[in-house]
Amino acid sequence: DPSAAFSGNITVEPCFPCAAPSAVIFGPAAISQPCFHHADSSSSNSNSNSSSSSSSLLQIASMVPPSFDASLSFDPSGRSIWRNVTWALWHPDGNYSASAQDGWTILQDAIDRTNRLTHPNDRLVLSLTADEAAGLPSHSGYGLTVTLVSWLGTTSSETVEFSKPAASDAAPPVWILGPRVHSFRLSEGIRASAEAARVCGGGHSPASWLWTSSAEWIVGGPDGLTNASGRSPQLYLPAPLPVVHGQSIQLQVKAVYDGSIPGGSTQSSIVTMTAIGAVPYAYVYGPSGDVPNDSVLVFNATSSRDPDTTPDMQQLEFSWDCRREDYPNPCFTGTEQGDWDTTPGVWQVPASLLTAGIRHTITVTVNKVVPEQTSALASSASLEFRPRRAEEPFPRGTLTRQCAIAAALANGVCVSPHNADEDLTLMLEVAPDYMDAGVSWSSTEVPGASDLPVSIGPVANAYIFTIPATLLRTVNRQMITVTATMGYNGYTGAAVTT
Repeated sequence: DPSAAFSGNITVEPCFPCAAPSAVIFGPAAISQPCFHHADSSSSNSNSNSSSSSSSLLQIASMVPPSFDASLSFDPSGRSIWRNVTWALWHPDGNYSASAQDGWTILQDAIDRTNRLTHPNDRLVLSLTADEAAGLPSHSGYGLTVTLVSWLGTTSSETVEFSKPAASDAAPPVWILGPRVHSFRLSEGIRASAEAARVCGGGHSPASWLWTSSAEWIVGGPDGLTNASGRSPQLYLPAPLPVVHGQSIQLQVKAVYDGSIPGGSTQSSIVTMTAIGAVPYAYVYGPSGDVPNDSVLVFNATSSRDPDTTPDMQQLEFSWDCRREDYPNPCFTGTEQGDWDTTPGVWQVPASLLTAGIRHTITVTVNKVVPEQTSALASSASLEFRPRRAEEPFPRGTLTRQCAIAAALANGVCVSPHNADEDLTLMLEVAPDYMDAGVSWSSTEVPGASDLPVSIGPVANAYIFTIPATLLRTVNRQMITVTATMGYNGYTGAAVTT
């Protein structure tokens, strides 16, 4: 937002140690021999012409030079401007076959050509020419490695292994598309796709496909796949899945060919997939604004949710914090701080333990239970309130956001963030003893809120306050706080919602 100018000071320090980038390579697991012959143009019938056209298309597809792409590599700094990108040969398990010497020479030429490019980001894709792909000898253990140096000087390397199958009647190799190790989002389930190497003249296609895994809960097979002419079987395992953030599983696809192929009727490919979880949605509801100090304040965060699974399967932990507006003065002067042990996610605090007339902010941090040595997944939510002496006749009320039934829990609490393209509607319910209180509205984030009209709610002591979407769209904030100030007999009280 160009109109939101920053003023003030900020200290910038270099990271130490800096987080390393994550190198990723997308490329084929097998390189097919290009088909340079052409279909017979003298075909005399439509069936032959149709067959020739299909064959020509396959030949053209097989002539597309293979490439190895590292452009989706990720720098956690958020700035994928690489200081250096270099490719090199990689010999898996020392597999430097003398019979494939010409192949290693061809790959080295492609590497040198790529590494000579001036700008590092232009070196992220290593491509073979059609002649190089055709001249590559058959070999089962070719390998390349890419090393990335970030703008902060951190490095990351990744390798890819591929083969050049021999021109024979053996079953063509298959592979699962994408890098050999990659991640998936738990909330989106697992998607994987496999394909077989193209063979000149059509060749053999897998008769069936079978997906297996070391994880016992994964069961797949031909009936559970969507096949496209037997070429690109798709595996989809919808969420929720019995996997936790950071857990890795192996997927294997096996292509089963018909029994007429000598030298083996199956080929397989394996990938490792790591689950990436989402942070939980933190919600807390309870008293806000001005509250009497003779009550027990109940703050409830049990409506918090893990978007990766169902409410009955989620595992969440809660931690609580209280901070006064005159921090570092403590909220509690003694050891008694209420009860957050009896019911996980609920904190009951006698208001008499807190200092009257001082604003307090209660914050709950919701942590998802994850394996050790895995990055934490947490989010927080807060409420602000001010204890007042109960003997003061200050007007009291509750201010809540109104939302559609589908977006609310059974207790009426709105659990979904508000869509800024829709009007924001709030309802103030004034305590019956203060029905004649005057009400004014304000919001620091929405300066024009004080001038908006107010309507009477469904009952006599309720008011409806609406901030139109046209005004919300001018607010460049993730959260806004609205305060309803009530005045009665010389006393004021506030109801607040965020």
